Amino acid sequence: MSLDLSNLEHLSLFAAACFLGGGLRGFSGFGGPTTILLLLTHVFNPVYLVFKIVLIDMLVNVHLLPSTIKKAHWRTVAWLIASTLVSMPLGMYLLHHIEPSWMRKSVGIISALCTLLLISGYRYKNSLSVIKLTAIGLFSGVIFGATYLVLTVVVFLLAGPDKADTTRANIILWSFIMTIIYIPLYLYLGFEGETEWLSLLFLGGVYAGSAFVGARLFKRVAEQRYRQVALYFLVLLSVVAIIS
Repeated sequence: MSLDLSNLEHLSLFAAACFLGGGLRGFSGFGGPTTILLLLTHVFNPVYLVFKIVLIDMLVNVHLLPSTIKKAHWRTVAWLIASTLVSMPLGMYLLHHIEPSWMRKSVGIISALCTLLLISGYRYKNSLSVIKLTAIGLFSGVIFGATYLVLTVVVFLLAGPDKADTTRANIILWSFIMTIIYIPLYLYLGFEGETEWLSLLFLGGVYAGSAFVGARLFKRVAEQRYRQVALYFLVLLSVVAIIS
């Protein structure tokens, strides 16, 4: 189904998804766009969702960025950005050429596999090499370009040796820079832009407000609790997307 934000029912559904996604985004540093996409692809064609989600999530990225710049590991983020950029256009092409039901199930499968790997307790002790970071970035670029999912990067960062605040900072910084690149690249490649700016500003406000509350909650919970809440919630949404 096409998405029309001038329709009150469509706008309300999107706002509810933004409220849930924003809370998780602020709390964990990721999962907001995934949540919105997994919830709304049951109703709307992903082609009409992804670019809107990118624009909405950018508002929260700006809000979360100042508290993360000093905590991020810039070498890791830089290599991921460089390699993600190479393959991201392919993902954008796939977004506009894959049947919507297959796209929804693909989002669910990717999300489920990534989160289940983390729930299994898989961790590695040493920082990733440049070759591994490049491989992760290339694969993630396709996924990110097609769905705006960051989980393929998140799964490797969360499984690493860094503390929760450093991991969260790396995720936020990488996704912020990639979003800044995503928007002009999407338009440059000739895909349709955005016209419903007032509705998007409202949705961005809902998303940002919920993310602010989520970020405050992050400061009050232990690292293990932080991982569990974010991951189990995404598994639930992934399963629903796969079986629906």
